[in-house]
Amino acid sequence: MTVAEAASGEQLKADILVRNFRALYRIDLALAQTLDNLPDDPRLELLPARNGQATARVRLEDGREIFLHSRYDPAAEAKTFVDRLDLDKNFVFFVSGFGLGYQVREILDRTSDQTVVIVLEPQASVIRAALGNLDFADAIKRGRLVLIERLDKALLHKRLTCHSATMTLGTELAALTYTKQWQAEFHTQMRSFIADYMAFARMAFVTLIGNSRITQENVVNNLWAYHGCPSTDTLKGRFAGYPAIIVSAGPSLAKNIDLLKEAKGKAVIIAVQTTLKTLLKLGVPPDFVVSLDYHELSCRFFEGIEDFSDIHLVAEPKVNWKVPDVFRGKISLLKNDFAEQCLGPAARKRIGITAGSTVAHLAFYLAEFIGADPVILIGQDLAFGGNMYYSPGNAMHDMWSVELNRFSTIEMKEWERIVRHRSILRKVQDQDGREIYTDEQMFTYLQQFERDFAQTRTTVIDATEGGAKKLGAEPMTLREAIDRHCTRPIDPQRFNYLKDQTWYEPQRLAEAAEQLGKRLEEVDEFRKLSEETVGLLKQLEGLLDRPEEFNRRIVKIDQIRSKVSMHHRILRMVCDVSALADLRRFRSDRINQASREQGAERARRQLQRDVEFVEAVVRGCDDLEKVLRDGLSRIEAKQAEGAADDGGK
Repeated sequence: MTVAEAASGEQLKADILVRNFRALYRIDLALAQTLDNLPDDPRLELLPARNGQATARVRLEDGREIFLHSRYDPAAEAKTFVDRLDLDKNFVFFVSGFGLGYQVREILDRTSDQTVVIVLEPQASVIRAALGNLDFADAIKRGRLVLIERLDKALLHKRLTCHSATMTLGTELAALTYTKQWQAEFHTQMRSFIADYMAFARMAFVTLIGNSRITQENVVNNLWAYHGCPSTDTLKGRFAGYPAIIVSAGPSLAKNIDLLKEAKGKAVIIAVQTTLKTLLKLGVPPDFVVSLDYHELSCRFFEGIEDFSDIHLVAEPKVNWKVPDVFRGKISLLKNDFAEQCLGPAARKRIGITAGSTVAHLAFYLAEFIGADPVILIGQDLAFGGNMYYSPGNAMHDMWSVELNRFSTIEMKEWERIVRHRSILRKVQDQDGREIYTDEQMFTYLQQFERDFAQTRTTVIDATEGGAKKLGAEPMTLREAIDRHCTRPIDPQRFNYLKDQTWYEPQRLAEAAEQLGKRLEEVDEFRKLSEETVGLLKQLEGLLDRPEEFNRRIVKIDQIRSKVSMHHRILRMVCDVSALADLRRFRSDRINQASREQGAERARRQLQRDVEFVEAVVRGCDDLEKVLRDGLSRIEAKQAEGAADDGGK
């Protein structure tokens, strides 16, 4: 190689590095700055392989030297590596180790632009070397290449969230050979984090698909409270400077619940719905109770309570529609997109609070919203301490009471509740480092809490005194937490909002009913357009070999498409009610875009996808119409109740 050729090669490498850094600075400023300011790593040496490509040698701490790639032909090695992967069935590839990027570049080159490669590499010097060796600029800018360099669960969740849906279509994990010898602990732990995240994402995905219709049914049936009751806006930062105690229903709650009597009035007490009756029996009415579960069982936690006093119910609109009926007190429902779509221009602006996966998560987000600091958790076991699922005296035990006898005790019911999920049981560490059982569902909730704790600016104290260890929460006894943080009474003026606003305005229901009527008219028009589209698409399938006629029909579809675009709100609502239809469209789009088929066969597949999706939309219109009509009937019933009450006066 001449001096000129060497100089040209060096300039090419420099240009590649600049392009990659420009792309990375747009996507991940912190990582780009870290790599840009990185000094040379004396352990990492770049060498020419026999075929002329670059390879790399690393000197380990024990003095051994290993190569990150073949010393003879790194490109052939990368091809063999990728040949073992299932490129046709998977859309997300996790690759442990980056090396100089050959394997990752091979995956990107041999897959469609729908495929995402997520690289796990803890050595910043290796990432920089790879970015100086091969061009990844386009993949970085388009989100096809994701770099994860730290053993940080919160960072992992942040980087993966936007790819969760794609991961459900097919995911594969692979590792470069050198990761078994260099930074092996990082890669082992990261694979564990990924497995945990995928369990979390799968649970969220199944919940979304399975509950999409019933969720929106509850939202529409709760529109009277959403539109007629005040929002949570007045709570923003209201209790800044004071602690909050979140009371959950884990088995450890019995250990320290009596101490809440001392904390009352010195900390904002937020109860999950299952603990409300327990606290009332104790003589400690909470300041807030939260509810979000879609199941009718939720209303049982509020039945039989005569005086709700100044307890403020904060609930998600998806909560079972009977809950706001049974709770005869002060109610606020969180901001909800589907409710806003139903109400259209009549919807009042409101500040959003993060939606919760569970009532405990909602309680935590509420505590953050009101400005409480620290947030103290009790009864938040997220594991089966003492072979128990619920705390003694919990409302669930009251429901089981009719089934109890000498052959069916509380202890047996608790154990049955645990072992019926034996297939998804797993072990986690408790606060003392010992192994304890949890199940997959609670484990995903633990993952979400740890992500939340890593992101919050609020101090989190785990005063559960049992259950699973929670990263990001400081373990402490409730006794110590109260003595340290609950030291002064809350200023009574902080609670003035309870009497300063009107808690129900039935006169507002008329405009809600009017808007639902308009949505029903829009659904009917949108359904007719969709049915017409299905007919035209089916005709097109038979015209693929007759381009002139095909093009004439396409013009008609384009005309309909322009009309459909005016109903974007209804299409969104249909997909909310029928999430499966949207999932099928998403999956078909990814598969079709990844397909190597060309010409008529590709067009035929696309038409089949379009027919399936639009037919699903038509069925979704039927579902949405039913949901809206039921919601309208409920609002009319509430209006009748209000008229009857006025007549009684």
